[in-house]
Amino acid sequence: MNVYNELAKFPVFSIDEVHKLTGNVKTAYSRLGRLMKKDLVRKIRRNIYSPVNPVTGQVVASRYQIACAITDTAYISHHSAFDYYGFANQVFYEMYVSSETKFNNFEYDHG
Repeated sequence: MNVYNELAKFPVFSIDEVHKLTGNVKTAYSRLGRLMKKDLVRKIRRNIYSPVNPVTGQVVASRYQIACAITDTAYISHHSAFDYYGFANQVFYEMYVSSETKFNNFEYDHG
């Protein structure tokens, strides 16, 4: 089974999705490590990964998808929500995310 082709269906995924595909935790970490070494998958933050588009060399996930994957209850809010729906006139590079559970701020640059 080609794990990369299956993971490429998800713009953002965690080790749990890899574990479901492989059936073994150690195999999941091993496969994920090999994919990251080949630059087919990039780590966004702890337990958040995204496949790399081979044509552009960028991660497949948008900043909105990354923001919503921070926790199970995360959602974009404030100005970021207006930007998502196209109601904002000015582009901001910070994402405002709300969640029922606490999380730490982080930076990720697609470049």
